[in-house]
Amino acid sequence: MWLALDGDQVVGVIATQHVPWNRRVIIWHLYVSGRYRRQGIAKRLLETALCAAREAGARTAWLETSNLNVPAIRAYECLGFELCGLDTSLYDATPSEGEVALFFARRLSTG
Repeated sequence: MWLALDGDQVVGVIATQHVPWNRRVIIWHLYVSGRYRRQGIAKRLLETALCAAREAGARTAWLETSNLNVPAIRAYECLGFELCGLDTSLYDATPSEGEVALFFARRLSTG
């Protein structure tokens, strides 16, 4: 996990998990506070986390978001992620029922 700070205030966070068997880093959370968005903070957090993932041997980064989260989808695409799958049942029996889970991936290495 990495934090972006403005003084003592947390204004952004990225949380990841390295999965050794398939050399993937999962991005569980990437969030920047509203008034700090569109300043490159998410990009810096992501690049810091992906650099550490590469050093740990990860070959891809992977994340999930809802089809209704259009700002996140656009941001992920601008950050080099490509749609790699979807799941129409992931959110069944949850407050997000009816939404579609979209999966995005970004290659980290050629190996």
